[in-house]
Amino acid sequence: MDNKTNLSSKEIQLDIRIDDEVGQRIAWLSTVLLNHKTIINEVSCLDFYIEKLNLNKGWYHCTIYIKAQNEVSDWIQNAFSFEVAEGDYYQAGKLIPQNQSKMLIDFKVNYIS
Repeated sequence: MDNKTNLSSKEIQLDIRIDDEVGQRIAWLSTVLLNHKTIINEVSCLDFYIEKLNLNKGWYHCTIYIKAQNEVSDWIQNAFSFEVAEGDYYQAGKLIPQNQSKMLIDFKVNYIS
């Protein structure tokens, strides 16, 4: 997102909502949830980065919401969609049924005797 007015980081809110194919919210990512220790006085660009998005097979839709100086600047419902292909996420030779989980979570099990 380009910030042509060079607002400070505390004056900008960017939200991304991820919904599944039936409109159920899967995730809400927002700059208001982050603890920014340093305020940038003149932000020229905002880069939103998701390191790992563990979603099961299916179609997902993203809504983008931007607020500047406490006023809604943009709100684009279903701004874009993407498809997650089926795969062996856990590398166990098994596929996760779509009706069992939307999120795929990294986990470990320790067997103790």
